[in-house]
Amino acid sequence: MALTCQGFLVASPSSSLISFRRTARTSLTAAADGAVAGEVGAVESCRIKIQAALSPVELVVKSSNDDPNGSHIALRVISAAFEGKNRVQRQQVVYKAIWEELSGPIHAVDELVCRTPAEEGM
Repeated sequence: MALTCQGFLVASPSSSLISFRRTARTSLTAAADGAVAGEVGAVESCRIKIQAALSPVELVVKSSNDDPNGSHIALRVISAAFEGKNRVQRQQVVYKAIWEELSGPIHAVDELVCRTPAEEGM
């Protein structure tokens, strides 16, 4: 029997072999709109949460090129939710949406572009 504790898989105490396995996956519950629940990677989890929080017209979430582990990401978010907000406030809104991932599998946001549709000429 295995127990799961904050991203680690621990063999039961009665087992002669106790193993730990770090996982970069986050379990998401189904959203009210009927989204499918399941296990998704941290990058996809960030994409889902930013989409839900900001309803962007353009959203790019990707692992940074220099990070093979996927613990660093780059974000480009174009959303009307940024209207009237300065650069720091825009970044705070994005970080709030993905705080759970930043506290776990994602260690850094290497690039963060937060713009309004008007600033992009949309």
